[in-house]
Amino acid sequence: MEFVAVDAPFANRLMIHVLSAVAEFEREQISERTKAALAAAKARGVELGKQGKILAAQNRAEAQQRAEALRPWVERAKASGCRSLADYGKFLTDNDCPTQNGGRWHPMSVKRVLDRLG
Repeated sequence: MEFVAVDAPFANRLMIHVLSAVAEFEREQISERTKAALAAAKARGVELGKQGKILAAQNRAEAQQRAEALRPWVERAKASGCRSLADYGKFLTDNDCPTQNGGRWHPMSVKRVLDRLG
């Protein structure tokens, strides 16, 4: 079966092979240049990933605030007899407790909230 490229119908197997080899070479060159640039920045004393650390701290704080806002729901679920994560999830979903993305509660999302609440 012959290879046919819609955007280059004139291309044959040899041409595709050469183009893929050039693309692979360019990928390797980009990788080497990126690594060299990061090493040079680090040598100059640039703190890499600073924004990521700031965003991570903000996200943790927001998640903790959200968990605290859910504490009354969790206490109601516990008082109603919920024991497993699935029980909590069903209770929260059935009682229209909002999730962060507006979906339904899953055992893992319940676990994360419970872990934050201690």
